Amino acid sequence: MNMDDVLQQAEAANLQQVRFLYVDNGGIIRGKATHADHLRGRMMGGIGLTPAMQAMNMLDQLQPIPEMGPVGEIRLMPDPDSFRILPYSPRVGVMMCDMISLDHRPWTACPRSFLKRVVDRAAAMGLRVLATYEDEFTLAYPGKSPVPAGRSRILRPCSDSAVAKLATGAIYDSSPPEKSPQTYFSSRSSAPRSGITVNPDDTGEYRPIDDTLCFSSIAMEVGAPVIADIMDALKAQGISPEQYYPELGHGQHELSIAPTCPLTAADNQVRYRETVRAVARQHGMVASFAPKPFADQAGNGAHIHFSLWDAEQKRNLMWDTRDRYNVSAVGYQFAAGVLRHLPGLVALTCASVNSYRRLNPRSWSSAYTAFGPDNREAAVRIASTFWGNEEQSMNMELKASDSSANPYLAIGALIAAGLDGIEHGWLPGESIEVDPAALSDAEREQLKIHRLPADLAGAIDALNSDPFFEAALGELLLRSYSTVKRSEARAFAEQDAAFELKRHFYTF
Repeated sequence: MNMDDVLQQAEAANLQQVRFLYVDNGGIIRGKATHADHLRGRMMGGIGLTPAMQAMNMLDQLQPIPEMGPVGEIRLMPDPDSFRILPYSPRVGVMMCDMISLDHRPWTACPRSFLKRVVDRAAAMGLRVLATYEDEFTLAYPGKSPVPAGRSRILRPCSDSAVAKLATGAIYDSSPPEKSPQTYFSSRSSAPRSGITVNPDDTGEYRPIDDTLCFSSIAMEVGAPVIADIMDALKAQGISPEQYYPELGHGQHELSIAPTCPLTAADNQVRYRETVRAVARQHGMVASFAPKPFADQAGNGAHIHFSLWDAEQKRNLMWDTRDRYNVSAVGYQFAAGVLRHLPGLVALTCASVNSYRRLNPRSWSSAYTAFGPDNREAAVRIASTFWGNEEQSMNMELKASDSSANPYLAIGALIAAGLDGIEHGWLPGESIEVDPAALSDAEREQLKIHRLPADLAGAIDALNSDPFFEAALGELLLRSYSTVKRSEARAFAEQDAAFELKRHFYTF
């Protein structure tokens, strides 16, 4: 699609506005909009943006990065191929943007341009990557909203000690939480400190739309109206829904979409998050992609599925029937690169303080640098193929990933790590078919299986201690991202757990 195609479609749809969207270093989807009368000029010259926006953390606290202060400008340049007419917002279109310097070159701190560079590098190696996110999200009613009787539980304040105990426990733990049999969170137990403000229109209380069982048909029926509208809205934007089911957590749902090229996969993640939240809002709900929306419920992952193909996308290069798992040598090498760099990679794929409430052993979220066939406690899972479509469906899954990430950075760094494994000819070691948490320390050490960082600060340290990431991301992108994320770790360390849960619930 080119500029003229976009202009014709915008005119035919009688659009009033077109949003120019980007994702910042805090994982927040932000943007500006142009009136349709000025769309041609904005597509040619972009929309101006202060580079300081990439120094904002998820609490809108500006960080001291010299290149991202009050002086200077970049341009949000829209990608015509990303143009969509929003089915949930009348007379509004949207495009995803690259950040371009005033010298007309990609800004070195632009996440989307980084992903483009990685895709080009893969192409130079004769590889075409397909990828998609597999998202989980929580549907809830705001605390003061009327809720059908029996459909959800009232959310109650919980103490810091209760939150901490629940957050670190495994989902299999049968020990009861403190005092209350069902504790969620509320801003009422969390007075913000250090001058951080809270949305006064948000009580901080949420009620899951149901408290039924995992994969329950009752939960399907409760969620049917909003899920149907979400599917229709995704399809209207060229995104193909594949599988849907209610997940383990109360109000938690999973809806997978079809794989595509990495840039479109990252764009689709932005569209997906925007669509689910907007459609849920129309149903009087709040949709949250927070990694750990409730302290005592299962976390929301955003697993990344990926496969390697030849340049013509006719042959799956991960497929080899001579192997016991039908995985090729290049597939193992790619996995080895991901596993080698995973301690730092999770700073980009599990990108929030809240992520590390989810990323715990025995939580089916993958807390170790392990891989194996259909091992849902392994960070890299060799997914079983579909009968009758084995080669086409061969793929691997990175489970250590959630929706607080900037998808351009997450997918780009994942691919770059895999390509590094191919270039070095690394092998991932022994696959495992047990929960790595069930192994002894000595057994894990023998298998070279290591615990992933336990918090965001540790992940950022691992990111910066691995020289690979500066070479891949570039100095400014790595430094600005790390500065923003370290500021988030510090800011939330000054607050209580209930504040953290609330802010992540609504922000993501």
